[in-house]
Amino acid sequence: NRSFSNAARVLAKLADMHSTEISLQQRLEYIARAILSAKSSTAISPIAADGEFLHELEEKMEVARIQFQIQEALHHQCSHHSSVQDAISQLDSELMEISKLYGEFADPFKLSECKLAIIHCAGHSDPILVQTLWQEIIEKALSDSLAMSAPDRMQALSLKMVTLGKIYAGTPRYFPLDFLVQYLEQQVCSLNWDVGYVTYTMQEIGVPLPRLLEVYD
Repeated sequence: NRSFSNAARVLAKLADMHSTEISLQQRLEYIARAILSAKSSTAISPIAADGEFLHELEEKMEVARIQFQIQEALHHQCSHHSSVQDAISQLDSELMEISKLYGEFADPFKLSECKLAIIHCAGHSDPILVQTLWQEIIEKALSDSLAMSAPDRMQALSLKMVTLGKIYAGTPRYFPLDFLVQYLEQQVCSLNWDVGYVTYTMQEIGVPLPRLLEVYD
Protein backbone atom coordinates (compact mmCIF):
# COMPACT_ATOMS: atom_id res chain seq x y z
CA ASN A 1 0.00 0.00 0.00
CA ARG A 2 1.88 3.03 -1.31
CA SER A 3 -0.61 5.56 0.07
CA PHE A 4 0.91 5.29 3.58
CA SER A 5 4.40 5.74 2.18
CA ASN A 6 3.29 8.75 0.11
CA ALA A 7 1.48 10.27 3.09
CA ALA A 8 4.65 9.90 5.17
CA ARG A 9 6.69 11.71 2.54
CA VAL A 10 4.16 14.54 2.20
CA LEU A 11 4.05 15.00 6.00
CA ALA A 12 7.85 14.99 6.17
CA LYS A 13 7.96 17.72 3.49
CA LEU A 14 5.48 19.80 5.49
CA ALA A 15 7.63 19.44 8.60
CA ASP A 16 10.65 20.66 6.62
CA MET A 17 8.95 23.65 5.01
CA HIS A 18 10.73 26.94 5.65
CA SER A 19 7.94 29.14 6.96
CA THR A 20 7.01 31.29 9.92
CA GLU A 21 3.40 30.13 9.46
CA ILE A 22 4.17 26.68 10.90
CA SER A 23 5.14 26.45 14.56
CA LEU A 24 7.79 24.07 15.81
CA GLN A 25 5.05 22.22 17.74
CA GLN A 26 3.21 21.62 14.43
CA ARG A 27 6.43 20.41 12.79
CA LEU A 28 6.84 17.84 15.57
CA GLU A 29 3.25 16.70 14.98
CA TYR A 30 3.91 16.33 11.23
CA ILE A 31 6.98 14.18 11.90
CA ALA A 32 5.06 12.07 14.44
CA ARG A 33 2.30 11.48 11.88
CA ALA A 34 4.87 10.78 9.15
CA ILE A 35 6.46 8.15 11.42
CA LEU A 36 3.06 6.50 12.00
CA SER A 37 2.37 6.43 8.24
CA ALA A 38 5.86 5.09 7.48
CA LYS A 39 5.39 2.35 10.11
CA SER A 40 2.03 1.38 8.56
CA SER A 41 3.68 1.27 5.16
CA THR A 42 6.59 -0.96 6.25
CA ALA A 43 4.15 -3.23 8.13
CA ILE A 44 2.07 -3.80 4.98
CA SER A 45 4.92 -4.18 2.49
CA PRO A 46 8.46 -4.10 3.84
CA ILE A 47 10.47 -2.20 1.21
CA ALA A 48 14.07 -1.33 2.05
CA ALA A 49 13.69 2.30 0.97
CA ASP A 50 10.70 2.72 3.29
CA GLY A 51 12.64 1.21 6.18
CA GLU A 52 15.49 3.66 5.58
CA PHE A 53 13.04 6.54 5.35
CA LEU A 54 11.48 5.52 8.67
CA HIS A 55 14.93 5.48 10.26
CA GLU A 56 15.63 8.97 8.86
CA LEU A 57 12.33 10.22 10.25
CA GLU A 58 13.09 8.83 13.70
CA GLU A 59 16.48 10.55 13.71
CA LYS A 60 14.83 13.77 12.53
CA MET A 61 12.35 13.47 15.40
CA GLU A 62 15.16 13.11 17.95
CA VAL A 63 16.81 16.33 16.74
CA ALA A 64 13.47 18.17 16.46
CA ARG A 65 12.71 17.29 20.08
CA ILE A 66 15.98 18.92 21.11
CA GLN A 67 15.06 21.97 19.04
CA PHE A 68 11.78 22.09 20.96
CA GLN A 69 13.66 21.67 24.27
CA ILE A 70 15.81 24.69 23.35
CA GLN A 71 12.74 26.74 22.46
CA GLU A 72 11.06 25.80 25.75
CA ALA A 73 14.21 26.72 27.69
CA LEU A 74 14.24 30.14 26.01
CA HIS A 75 10.53 30.62 26.81
CA HIS A 76 11.29 29.83 30.45
CA GLN A 77 13.86 32.61 30.57
CA CYS A 78 10.84 34.97 30.28
CA SER A 79 13.15 37.47 28.65
CA HIS A 80 11.81 40.30 26.55
CA HIS A 81 15.28 40.75 25.12
CA SER A 82 15.03 40.92 21.33
CA SER A 83 17.76 38.29 20.81
CA VAL A 84 15.76 35.73 22.84
CA GLN A 85 12.50 36.59 21.06
CA ASP A 86 14.27 36.37 17.67
CA ALA A 87 15.74 33.00 18.57
CA ILE A 88 12.31 31.66 19.59
CA SER A 89 10.78 32.66 16.24
CA GLN A 90 13.80 31.41 14.29
CA LEU A 91 13.34 28.01 15.94
CA ASP A 92 9.75 28.00 14.65
CA SER A 93 10.74 28.84 11.07
CA GLU A 94 12.53 25.59 10.12
CA LEU A 95 13.92 22.31 11.43
CA MET A 96 17.65 22.72 11.99
CA GLU A 97 20.74 20.57 11.94
CA ILE A 98 22.06 19.57 15.34
CA SER A 99 25.34 21.48 14.88
CA LYS A 100 23.40 24.69 14.18
CA LEU A 101 21.23 24.13 17.27
CA TYR A 102 24.40 23.85 19.33
CA GLY A 103 26.42 26.68 17.81
CA GLU A 104 23.70 29.28 17.29
CA PHE A 105 21.31 28.58 20.17
CA ALA A 106 22.32 26.23 22.98
CA ASP A 107 25.86 27.58 23.32
CA PRO A 108 25.33 31.36 23.03
CA PHE A 109 22.29 31.22 25.35
CA LYS A 110 24.19 28.99 27.82
CA LEU A 111 21.58 26.22 27.82
CA SER A 112 23.62 23.53 29.56
CA GLU A 113 20.87 20.90 29.68
CA CYS A 114 20.24 21.33 25.95
CA LYS A 115 23.98 21.13 25.24
CA LEU A 116 24.15 17.84 27.14
CA ALA A 117 21.16 16.52 25.15
CA ILE A 118 22.87 17.54 21.89
CA ILE A 119 26.24 15.89 22.56
CA HIS A 120 24.40 12.78 23.79
CA CYS A 121 22.28 12.69 20.61
CA ALA A 122 25.36 13.24 18.42
CA GLY A 123 27.35 10.59 20.31
CA HIS A 124 30.07 13.18 20.92
CA SER A 125 32.31 12.25 23.81
CA ASP A 126 34.25 14.94 25.65
CA PRO A 127 34.68 14.15 29.37
CA ILE A 128 35.72 17.67 30.37
CA LEU A 129 32.77 19.24 28.53
CA VAL A 130 30.35 16.74 30.10
CA GLN A 131 31.65 17.52 33.60
CA THR A 132 31.43 21.26 32.95
CA LEU A 133 27.83 20.95 31.72
CA TRP A 134 26.78 18.96 34.79
CA GLN A 135 28.46 21.51 37.03
CA GLU A 136 26.54 24.31 35.28
CA ILE A 137 23.26 22.38 35.56
CA ILE A 138 23.77 21.89 39.31
CA GLU A 139 24.85 25.51 39.83
CA LYS A 140 21.77 26.74 37.94
CA ALA A 141 19.42 24.53 40.00
CA LEU A 142 20.99 25.96 43.17
CA SER A 143 20.87 29.58 42.02
CA ASP A 144 17.27 29.24 40.74
CA SER A 145 16.20 28.00 44.17
CA LEU A 146 18.02 30.60 46.30
CA ALA A 147 14.78 32.09 47.64
CA MET A 148 13.52 28.69 48.86
CA SER A 149 13.92 27.01 52.23
CA ALA A 150 16.71 24.42 52.58
CA PRO A 151 14.34 21.39 52.33
CA ASP A 152 12.74 22.86 49.20
CA ARG A 153 16.14 23.54 47.62
CA MET A 154 17.21 19.97 48.37
CA GLN A 155 14.00 18.73 46.80
CA ALA A 156 14.44 20.95 43.71
CA LEU A 157 18.03 19.82 43.07
CA SER A 158 17.14 16.19 43.73
CA LEU A 159 14.26 16.39 41.25
CA LYS A 160 16.54 17.89 38.59
CA MET A 161 19.22 15.22 39.19
CA VAL A 162 16.71 12.36 39.12
CA THR A 163 14.96 13.62 35.95
CA LEU A 164 18.26 13.93 34.08
CA GLY A 165 19.85 10.93 35.77
CA LYS A 166 17.12 8.64 34.45
CA ILE A 167 17.99 9.81 30.92
CA TYR A 168 21.78 9.61 31.13
CA ALA A 169 22.76 7.20 33.93
CA GLY A 170 22.67 4.29 31.46
CA THR A 171 25.49 5.90 29.45
CA PRO A 172 28.34 6.65 31.90
CA ARG A 173 30.09 8.90 29.34
CA TYR A 174 27.27 11.39 29.87
CA PHE A 175 26.78 10.67 33.57
CA PRO A 176 30.23 10.91 35.22
CA LEU A 177 29.25 9.34 38.54
CA ASP A 178 32.55 9.87 40.38
CA PHE A 179 32.64 13.53 39.42
CA LEU A 180 28.94 14.08 40.25
CA VAL A 181 29.18 12.47 43.67
CA GLN A 182 32.26 14.48 44.55
CA TYR A 183 30.84 17.76 43.27
CA LEU A 184 27.45 17.24 44.95
CA GLU A 185 29.09 16.25 48.24
CA GLN A 186 31.06 19.53 48.16
CA GLN A 187 27.81 21.48 47.67
CA VAL A 188 26.03 19.54 50.42
CA CYS A 189 28.91 20.18 52.78
CA SER A 190 29.04 23.93 52.11
CA LEU A 191 25.24 24.26 52.35
CA ASN A 192 25.11 22.13 55.49
CA TRP A 193 22.52 19.78 54.03
CA ASP A 194 21.63 16.27 55.15
CA VAL A 195 24.65 13.93 55.06
CA GLY A 196 22.84 11.15 53.16
CA TYR A 197 21.50 13.49 50.49
CA VAL A 198 23.79 12.46 47.64
CA THR A 199 23.54 8.69 48.16
CA TYR A 200 19.76 8.97 48.48
CA THR A 201 19.53 10.98 45.24
CA MET A 202 21.78 8.55 43.36
CA GLN A 203 19.70 5.59 44.54
CA GLU A 204 16.55 7.41 43.37
CA ILE A 205 18.19 7.64 39.94
CA GLY A 206 18.80 3.90 40.05
CA VAL A 207 22.57 3.80 40.57
CA PRO A 208 23.31 0.35 42.05
CA LEU A 209 24.53 0.41 45.66
CA PRO A 210 27.75 -1.57 44.95
CA ARG A 211 28.67 1.01 42.28
CA LEU A 212 28.01 3.84 44.74
CA LEU A 213 30.14 2.17 47.39
CA GLU A 214 33.01 1.97 44.87
CA VAL A 215 32.81 5.74 44.40
CA TYR A 216 32.94 6.40 48.13
CA ASP A 217 35.70 3.89 48.70
